[in-house]
Amino acid sequence: MRPLVLAALLGGVLGILTALGVWSLYPPSRGTTWPIPAVALGSLLVLAAAYALVARARGLRAGDWLVVGYLATVLAGTAVVVGRDALALWRALVASNTGF
Repeated sequence: MRPLVLAALLGGVLGILTALGVWSLYPPSRGTTWPIPAVALGSLLVLAAAYALVARARGLRAGDWLVVGYLATVLAGTAVVVGRDALALWRALVASNTGF
């Protein structure tokens, strides 16, 4: 059980680093949109290498938990950003419709 938890935590750390890296580059400056996909692609390559190492050392199940930890943190980061932007848009629309 411990190797599975450690693999999920390692995937979570990689996911957090990816989310923070992409968030720090957003919004892209004019004419330079390539850094965001480069960070995402680099992260996926690191994830694939880590999956191969973990799956070989601790088994396929540990490699799967590595990917689960990565996806959970990336999706959570995406939900935070989308929720923040949706809330700002909602506040702007409500204020204009109510006269505040």
